[in-house]
Amino acid sequence: VPGGAERNITIEFAPTQRGSVDATLNLDTNTAQNPEVSAVLSGTGVAPRVTISDQAVSLGEVGLNTTATKVVSIQNDGNAELRLNVPQNDSATPFSTNRSDENVTIAPSASEGLKISFNTSTRGVFQKQLTLTTNSGFTPSVNVGLSGIGSQGALLVEPQVAEVGELALG
Repeated sequence: VPGGAERNITIEFAPTQRGSVDATLNLDTNTAQNPEVSAVLSGTGVAPRVTISDQAVSLGEVGLNTTATKVVSIQNDGNAELRLNVPQNDSATPFSTNRSDENVTIAPSASEGLKISFNTSTRGVFQKQLTLTTNSGFTPSVNVGLSGIGSQGALLVEPQVAEVGELALG
């Protein structure tokens, strides 16, 4: 750089972690009075951090055409707004959420509940993977395993033997 002139330089900050980061930029010069010039740099890495209260949700054994529900808590432990997408309910499975096909925004240090329901008209064991996509570069998606059993229930007859007494023929 010619004497008396100045030159701008671009410094890029691309944090790989949340929180404060400090650094020093040292530039060598060809002057005797200032052979090195330093500048203190600082920045803050911001990103959401998603935490799910339960990544394996069992809705248990449920009678046919009966609904069982559980609420999963989604927490943002990061220092930036968390945006996540809940997929649309799939009619081919007996699982559904109360936030079907929604984009949910959670502030830092806040949480939201996601209600998961299970209702089937068919006996058997059911499983599904619910994938929530996020805006977090650290956790771009979170999987929640869902399971439930559709059961018909049992019929209990009491007494199992009935006395009818004596009957006359004819």
